[in-house]
Amino acid sequence: TAYDINYTTSPGVTAGMLTEQKGLIQRAADYWRGWYIPNGVEVLYITQNDGPWAANYIHQNHPTWETKISGGIQSWLSNYKCCFSFAFDDSLSEVFVQCLNTDNQNDPTYAQVGPHEYAHWVQYYHSLTEGVGISVADWLIEGSANFHGLALGVMQTTPNLELVNLGLAQHATSFDAGLFQVPP
Repeated sequence: TAYDINYTTSPGVTAGMLTEQKGLIQRAADYWRGWYIPNGVEVLYITQNDGPWAANYIHQNHPTWETKISGGIQSWLSNYKCCFSFAFDDSLSEVFVQCLNTDNQNDPTYAQVGPHEYAHWVQYYHSLTEGVGISVADWLIEGSANFHGLALGVMQTTPNLELVNLGLAQHATSFDAGLFQVPP
């Protein structure tokens, strides 16, 4: 199925990187099709070396994103060294930004990022259309996205589900250790 998703890439993103990432988003879109169909959503893939290009692109083409990206895209690249992605809602349209790090391309867990952020699009859509609001505890929002990211992205590369189970266990252990803060 073809979906209304606009993909934009910085100059450092290769055709192979884009093909792989589009495949992950397609898998997530096919899975969630009964609950959410993307309409005019935006995906921006960048590399760590394309910070100035990304900042200019956002400023010129999507200035409202600047208020959604705390500190600006350059600060994310400086602070997280291309180990980040985020999704947000911008004027009733979902946005997904991911820094593609060539060092992580062979890490099977890297495949969970796109499906994880896609799960947030589903959450935002239902929050807006059903008037639910994102008042559900952060751990539930992230937990659902983590589960679907691992199941839709990583499961394809590890048929014995070892990495999926380790990933889910890591999130649960972090919660038990108090690394995730649950609001009262």
